[in-house]
Amino acid sequence: NTKENFRRVGLTHILVVSGSNVALFLVFLNGILFFIPRKKRFWILIPGIVFFIFFVGLSPPALRAGLMGFLMLFALYFKRHKSAPRFLLLAALVMLIFDPYMIFDKGFQLSFLATAAIFFLYPILSEKVFVPVPDSFFAKSSSFLFLRELFLLTVSVEIFSLPVLFSFQE
Repeated sequence: NTKENFRRVGLTHILVVSGSNVALFLVFLNGILFFIPRKKRFWILIPGIVFFIFFVGLSPPALRAGLMGFLMLFALYFKRHKSAPRFLLLAALVMLIFDPYMIFDKGFQLSFLATAAIFFLYPILSEKVFVPVPDSFFAKSSSFLFLRELFLLTVSVEIFSLPVLFSFQE
């Protein structure tokens, strides 16, 4: 069975809805709506998250990913980066009020840590990490900068997620 094969090789996270799925959907939707002013686009992206959650099913991982996606979107669009940690704690509190046992759920822990990594570690790495490249057009291109930021985001999330990842048996 496919699910068992994914579990055996450690890739079950691909089958579960996560924050990265929501983020990819938001990036896609944002790209399509590039012609709409940023503040107005926010009010289209929020129903987009709701649509996505209903489309993939109202599972706990989908709801958690949608809430975290909304949180990120709110912080980015309203330039509330400094308030983002409080929003993260509020989102966790809301989820735990509805299901206190979620604190033991690996998916909840990974979502929380991944989002915390984006708020806390990524800005530090983005500011401090120097990537030496030859002085060329490529080094100054938006593609290179995008890949650099994507790499730093991934490293940030991986570092914060390590404690939970080490707790898995396989």
